[in-house]
Amino acid sequence: INKILKNLYLSKKESEKFNMKNIKTILYFFVLNIASVLQGNENSVKQKILFLGLHKETFLSSSFIKKEDIILLVDKSTALNHAEKIAKYGKVIVVDDYYNSGEVTLAAIKCFKETPYTALIALSESDILRAGAIRDYLHIKGQSLKSAKAFRDKILMKNILESNGIKTAPFKLLKNEIDLIYFIQGKGYPVIVKPRKAYGAVETYVLKNKNDLEKLLKTKGVFDEFQSEKYLVESFISGSMYHIDGLVYDNEIVFICPSEYTSTCLEMDKKESLSRKGYSASYILPQDSSVAKELIFLTKRVLDALPTPKSTAFFLEVFRKENGELIVCEIASRVGGHPNPHVLWNAFAIDLKEEFIRMQAGFSPSFSWKEKPKYLGSIALGTTKGKFKGLSSNLKEFKEKNLFIDQGNTYEISSGFLSLAAYFIIPAPNKSSFIKEAENIASYFYSRDCWNFE
Repeated sequence: INKILKNLYLSKKESEKFNMKNIKTILYFFVLNIASVLQGNENSVKQKILFLGLHKETFLSSSFIKKEDIILLVDKSTALNHAEKIAKYGKVIVVDDYYNSGEVTLAAIKCFKETPYTALIALSESDILRAGAIRDYLHIKGQSLKSAKAFRDKILMKNILESNGIKTAPFKLLKNEIDLIYFIQGKGYPVIVKPRKAYGAVETYVLKNKNDLEKLLKTKGVFDEFQSEKYLVESFISGSMYHIDGLVYDNEIVFICPSEYTSTCLEMDKKESLSRKGYSASYILPQDSSVAKELIFLTKRVLDALPTPKSTAFFLEVFRKENGELIVCEIASRVGGHPNPHVLWNAFAIDLKEEFIRMQAGFSPSFSWKEKPKYLGSIALGTTKGKFKGLSSNLKEFKEKNLFIDQGNTYEISSGFLSLAAYFIIPAPNKSSFIKEAENIASYFYSRDCWNFE
């Protein structure tokens, strides 16, 4: 009981904001916790959990949460297209405009009054900020809005890291197009222009020369009369790039896995530059390698510097300059996108999404994954312009894969991960063999064997 009271302790500043609605909320959770303690089982009390967005099933069945205890908040299109699937949940709330209005927040607050829930689950990067705001408003445990902003707003993130002695690429918030011109005059080409809150290399531009600059300045929606401060510019860092996937539980890193890109997310977007490969690829680094150890040490520094949630998943990207210096690109407080979770499942037997759900729901991780991994990598391929003919039978036999496009359908040139066509998981005994295998797959996938370009 003392532990429960400690968890419910409020500072004087917080208590001044309280009203009867807040007190009723606290009492509700107090009763739940008391009943749980008396029964000696933290999971014994039936608790409702709100999921923002369609709860896509992970590789393993999420047996620790019963479907009847899940409240699902989705958009109208998803509800229509997945009616049979979402009917299995305890309660489904449908909003007309999920992404461009405050409907989700209004629905979440209304739902809480009618059916109080003890946790709010947000898996998508697009839900991180509003989930934090809703938690703050309803006094639900989990990542706060302050923490969410530090992981979503690249300007705030970089400022925090640099104030803690962690290097990032030189950058500047673009209040207008003149800021970009000044930055290039001072730092030179190449530079990268990207949204301060986007993800997956969406709307990211590499400027190598004056022609690229003029093309961007003429691009509709980047700079306009409202000077929205949507974008930032940063110097292009040449060298290697890595991503680090992991879990923090009770303020400690309980799982971490560094990997090296052989083709980055930026290469997925062939609409921006047809010279790009059209795919992203990376492989798991040996855990005892010197590079992996350096990346793990840097990851700990980054998580300590930021207002990291007590329990969360994370996805960090880091550059390594030719002189060996490590430069932080950015970090997200979520699981990395396709196909990272699948690679980690095959390598460590860890279902990273399920563990992330467990922690957001207030449970401890399963700690069931193995410590010695199989060394694997993956290649994620975007679409190309043409009709998809399908994959040959022999390729299906020896490669683990997942297709996101349908045979016989016509597609356009890839615009990054928004146009993900397929991924393949590849054995990676060493870097050279992985690169060779990834290039072979890409060469085949974009050939006339798979596509009709006429």
